[in-house]
Amino acid sequence: MLGGIESDFDVDRLPADVSPAALGESLQTLPILAPRRLVRWLEPDSRRGSKALDALPDLLKEAPKDASTVLVVTSPKADKRSRWVKAFGKSLVDCAAPTKGREIAAFVRREAEQQG
Repeated sequence: MLGGIESDFDVDRLPADVSPAALGESLQTLPILAPRRLVRWLEPDSRRGSKALDALPDLLKEAPKDASTVLVVTSPKADKRSRWVKAFGKSLVDCAAPTKGREIAAFVRREAEQQG
């Protein structure tokens, strides 16, 4: 659901082995029924030498600058030193779950406070 409107027209779910051309086309497509499009790229594997991952920094530069498309890349082991991860700059959101006891306790405390 984007902008209060549920629409498969404005959501792309791309597989790990998507081609650079298909990824670029998805990033260039404008939304149809909502203010934004969501492009989800599911677990690209940088260890296999993905051509789309190599092309991603250039594709991001070519994407519309009006924030009409939101790209979400889910990757359990993204190397922050890699060129494609660095291409996101300050837009990168690391959603790693807490693993240490103190981190988990602090997370639970914050959530409890926020939820009252």
